[in-house]
Amino acid sequence: MPAEARLAIKSRRGSSAMPACVFVPGLGMDSAIWAAPSEARLLGGLFPLGKIYRDQRLRTLYHDMAELGYTVATWSQRRPVGPIKEVIKELHSVIEHVRGIENSGIILIGHSRGGLAARIAAKELLKEGVPLRALITIASPHHGSSMARWGTFLAPFAEFVDQLIPKKEKKTFSNSIKKTLGFLASRGVRELLPDSELIGSLSDKRPGKLYCLSAGGTNPALIELNSYLKIPGTFQKVLPAGMLPDEMVVGRGDCLVTDESAVLPFADEHITFHKNHLRIILDKDARDEILKRIEKV
Repeated sequence: MPAEARLAIKSRRGSSAMPACVFVPGLGMDSAIWAAPSEARLLGGLFPLGKIYRDQRLRTLYHDMAELGYTVATWSQRRPVGPIKEVIKELHSVIEHVRGIENSGIILIGHSRGGLAARIAAKELLKEGVPLRALITIASPHHGSSMARWGTFLAPFAEFVDQLIPKKEKKTFSNSIKKTLGFLASRGVRELLPDSELIGSLSDKRPGKLYCLSAGGTNPALIELNSYLKIPGTFQKVLPAGMLPDEMVVGRGDCLVTDESAVLPFADEHITFHKNHLRIILDKDARDEILKRIEKV
């Protein structure tokens, strides 16, 4: 059975004279975050990005590179919040699929946890003889993130917001919070803690002679859906002074990952954008800056 039949792979075939680009989704996300971002859903599946950002034509590097003639591919993980080892295993299958249609090497591009998966897989793939050309990580927690501890923040946050939302929306919001709490309790999230076994096991040695680039954000204003749902604005109203994690501090983080943590230790270059964790892959200026580097590979 071919890899594309086993996994929900989305791809567009480009020129065989250009590298193929494999896009790795982040924790809890599916292929839509790269290939159809307006349809990607957050907050327990409650809201699509197109509604959150009031734009049904959101684009990512997946679209930019496809239009330039690159072969592009991404996929939906079977267990989006499962352990990273499962993501890496699936990534190998996606690479197998792409190798059947590429002839000029492969570029790995990962967002959030997807960047960590790509970082770990790159070393393995090179040993297997896969012709990797570049590794690009965007808003990836190379040094961990405190997001796994947010469960303690979410309880007062949920109670506070529950008092503000209209009665007709309470059931929907409650279901979303339950899903989000389940997400925060997942093994996939716990693996991203700064003191986790996964973060401690990451090698700081450059895999082969790849071009390596990382990018991070410093604007924590992730969501402003309406008057009662603003992140991190609403958190600031319910958390004691000094408890706001660096990920949520302007100039330090993108709401989920700090810019400092997003630095790939062996990167040829790190770019900082004043964008939040999602806007950093959607914003045209940020995309253009990353694309400039990719086109030189």
